[in-house]
Amino acid sequence: MQDFHPGGDLATQLARWGRLGRDRARFYAAEIVEGVEGLHAAGVIYRDLKPENILIAADGHIVLTDFGLSKEFPRRNSPLTAPPTPSGFRGDFTAGTPTAATPHWMKSEAGKDWAPPAQLDTTSTFCGTAEYLAPEVIQGQPYSYEVDWWSFGTMLYEMLTGIVSVQ
Repeated sequence: MQDFHPGGDLATQLARWGRLGRDRARFYAAEIVEGVEGLHAAGVIYRDLKPENILIAADGHIVLTDFGLSKEFPRRNSPLTAPPTPSGFRGDFTAGTPTAATPHWMKSEAGKDWAPPAQLDTTSTFCGTAEYLAPEVIQGQPYSYEVDWWSFGTMLYEMLTGIVSVQ
């Protein structure tokens, strides 16, 4: 069962008002970014980010809905964020001398080599809504969290221009 949100969805707002205006689009975009970043931090690729899945709550804030196509990856002990930059250390890596070892700042707390999330958490399932699919999905290539940012960019374009994909 889904909660009722009196503001409807973003698709209805776009159909009713067309272009949302810079400030309103900025507000919705910021909230969508926060939601998607939270999902990514939890190891979830949303994969169906589109205006129909962005609900507007009674207080005007957005609510992400419909996680049916989402992909959840198991979490590791260390977070999937970039490691902290070194503070004042100037070793072989920063001095330009090549080294076979991974620099200390590219290792996790456990001392294991760090790899970007896109190399660790990938899938190749073809799913989503056609108008918002990233090229990697369409081409059948492995993909990761970046596909949500493609969909977000498409939605931001629609919010700013009022030109909506026909479904």
